[in-house]
Amino acid sequence: SQANDAERQDLSSRGLSSVPLEILEFVTLRRLILSNNNLSGLPTSIRSLVNLEYLDLSRNP
Repeated sequence: SQANDAERQDLSSRGLSSVPLEILEFVTLRRLILSNNNLSGLPTSIRSLVNLEYLDLSRNP
């Protein structure tokens, strides 16, 4: 699928300390997997992902 039409993004185990803001371009995103990173919070702008149904933040600090 095209970049801005992706429904599922798996960014697990990437050593991320923050959520890449580019993820906000995925307007149809339904599943976002951010497990096993170094995230300590989420940007408030993540609220713009109005189609998001599943968010995995397991194994983060």
